[in-house]
Amino acid sequence: MTGFRGGSAVGRYSSHCPPGRCAAAAEPGTSKLEQDLFTLLKVPFGGGDLDYRVGRCRADMAFRVVPTGSLDQNDNLVLVIEYDGAYWHEERKERDLAKTEWMRSCGHEVIRVREFPLKKLGEHDIEAPQRPDPLLCARLVLLHALHEFLDWYAFEETQIRVKQFLMAIGAPLERDQVKCSDCWELATKIKEVAAKRYWW
Repeated sequence: MTGFRGGSAVGRYSSHCPPGRCAAAAEPGTSKLEQDLFTLLKVPFGGGDLDYRVGRCRADMAFRVVPTGSLDQNDNLVLVIEYDGAYWHEERKERDLAKTEWMRSCGHEVIRVREFPLKKLGEHDIEAPQRPDPLLCARLVLLHALHEFLDWYAFEETQIRVKQFLMAIGAPLERDQVKCSDCWELATKIKEVAAKRYWW
């Protein structure tokens, strides 16, 4: 249950107060889950921006993935991650679609993590179980990013960091947690590799 303590929201959907905005105001802030997800994804992606803004739009977070050896910023992949909780996004389908289209028109790739019972809005979206924890969301995002955006040689260094991060997590994923068949295939391979202690 979300409540207020000391003038700020607390609980699963708690918000922090960025400069110039109150978490108790009507405008949605950053949930605790989003903050924790961002912290986890910073490890393999090597940094990023929370509350990322592109013109008139605010995204939950974004990560700039630099191709190996590239000095040209135009080669960078900007990966925007949006977490759509079922409670807050049940009636926001059109708004979420418009936001995704805007981000893509600006040259960004977008992955939406959609909490059950929300359905995917686009081909790059992820269906997550009800009330997922940040670590599960991070694993789903990284698996999806591996086969959707990072599957070519230019992102080899990022691929290695992502795979090492996923291998370091002890508990294997369950099949009902992973809706994407390509993600499940990768998760199975990572589990086998970790068990045999070799790398591919």
